[in-house]
Amino acid sequence: MLILQFTREDYAGVGSKIREAFSYAGHECRLICGVDNYLAYPKDLTPNDSEIPALIDKADVIVAHNSLGVVRKWGKAKRFLYVHGTAFRKAPQRILRAARSVGAKVIASTVDLTRYGQEILYNPTPINGTLLRDLANPPPRQGLRIAHAPTSRKGKGTAIFLEACAGLDRVEPVLIEKKDNAECLRIKASCHATFESLVIGLQVSGVESMAMGHPVLTGGDDYTAKKTKLFFGYLPYIRVLNKDSIRQAILKLRNDQDFFQACSERSLKYIREVHDYPVAVERMRQWFL
Repeated sequence: MLILQFTREDYAGVGSKIREAFSYAGHECRLICGVDNYLAYPKDLTPNDSEIPALIDKADVIVAHNSLGVVRKWGKAKRFLYVHGTAFRKAPQRILRAARSVGAKVIASTVDLTRYGQEILYNPTPINGTLLRDLANPPPRQGLRIAHAPTSRKGKGTAIFLEACAGLDRVEPVLIEKKDNAECLRIKASCHATFESLVIGLQVSGVESMAMGHPVLTGGDDYTAKKTKLFFGYLPYIRVLNKDSIRQAILKLRNDQDFFQACSERSLKYIREVHDYPVAVERMRQWFL
């Protein structure tokens, strides 16, 4: 099976992670990406590469990320539109209508996006769990080093997180900004836990942290929490909604070793059951076949 992905920019590295997962499973999966960003995810093809027309003709599946306009032509391939974040939230119904007009099924990268249509499939991003588990190297837990890697401080609630940490003994917030993905992961590996966001729920950054055994603090509305529990049977993260709940969760992680350990084990369980390459590839294969 040949899977061909098109994206203007590799949002949160989802395209490169799908490519790695399917390659790991022995399938050919290529990624055509037009714009680099500072996160520096692994590259494959650019839109001007000469082999692309032949790949389109050969492809069994074509996946467009966030816009149908990135695809030159569909050929005989099965068609999918993979939607992400703000770009989809701005005009979900227009984008869904466009997908229907070309016969493309829609996949969402986060749970919250499924609210915009019953036809939207949710795909937890594939993660190399073994690699990230081996990367984890936190110091002995005399306190709590808690990572936070915002692409947008305002959008992630960074100021509220820092206020929640202020004045707490043996709590060190580790802010990771404008670092490429490899460096971001290296810094996270030296931490005990991660604060993701106040707004959306679990995203790729938090999933990467979970694969290292981090308890992850993140927000999201009631719909997102309810849907997450419906998909997986439990909430894999610590849900926080404001400064006080962030502060309380941090203190409990710092002070209660049993709670910390239970949250860490839950994170690793969730990665094994949902995001690890073998399970992620099998889930997507069922859609692609």
